[in-house]
Amino acid sequence: MSISVGFIGYRNHATRLKQIVQDHSVASVGTIYYPRDLDSSFGTTTLFPRLLKEDAVIIASPSDTHYDYLRMLSDYRYSGYIFCEKPLVTSRKNLVDLRNLCLDFRKIFVNFNYRFSKFVSMFSEAVQDETIGEPFHLHAVSTQGLAFSQKYLDSWRSDKLRHVLGVTETKSIHYLDLAIFLFGNPTGIDYCPRVISGNGTAIDTSTLSIKFEQGKTATVVASYAAPLRQSMELLGSNGYLVYENENITLYGPRDTFSSDGRFDNPPSLATYSFRESTTDFHTDSLNSAMNYFLKVCCDGGQFRKVDLDRTFITTETLLNLAGQDLCSI
Repeated sequence: MSISVGFIGYRNHATRLKQIVQDHSVASVGTIYYPRDLDSSFGTTTLFPRLLKEDAVIIASPSDTHYDYLRMLSDYRYSGYIFCEKPLVTSRKNLVDLRNLCLDFRKIFVNFNYRFSKFVSMFSEAVQDETIGEPFHLHAVSTQGLAFSQKYLDSWRSDKLRHVLGVTETKSIHYLDLAIFLFGNPTGIDYCPRVISGNGTAIDTSTLSIKFEQGKTATVVASYAAPLRQSMELLGSNGYLVYENENITLYGPRDTFSSDGRFDNPPSLATYSFRESTTDFHTDSLNSAMNYFLKVCCDGGQFRKVDLDRTFITTETLLNLAGQDLCSI
């Protein structure tokens, strides 16, 4: 079955998603909606109802517009598939109202693409063969210097009124969701947001410290005001999995000793390098997530309820942070 995919959004991240659709063997790009008139070369339309003929619609617009577009699709009784970028919504009221929309939630996919990452697949294999033992802590760092650029100042990302939780809702959310995906529902969370760059009003740096049942924990550091760094480390009782410098490496076992009988650093058991691939870590997981979405659409299938339930948990956890006091700026 061949499907046509419509888009809400036409540049930046939407462009990356559109390319994946264009490269897919049985999917094609259809209507591209944008609320304002643009030069005809962009190929967009301001007529929202044109999206209704599409088999699937991808919402790749700014975060604070997601609920409005979901509501509009509901008002038009759209019955096709929906791919919505994270976060699903940006207010607790919208999260409650969302459940009352006339949409088939079995056909809604929210793009927490790290669930589809090579990191998760290597982790799952290491748990299954007991290489990593009992996993108990995830540590993630995601930083880049975007807040010192003119591009940032000209973007909705620098405006606290539109980007309420700033970098937390655009970067930290990936790792928050990954921790929930791996460890279950959070039992507590400490949140420290800051504006380090002095540019714009939105939060550009934050730290999350998250607690889960059975003493499992996670820490997430995200910033638009620090040098580029992307890393993750998942600690287990018998080994650990590390993503850094576009390599994912599994180390173990715990009982590794030096010649004098002392504990020594465990050896590498498996490595996957994106340096030898045509994509990087993030792009690879994005491709996997989109291809999964398109396969379900083409097969006329449904998305798993457990995945949407986790999406609501992640979104609610994120939105609850907005009510906490900010750290000193």
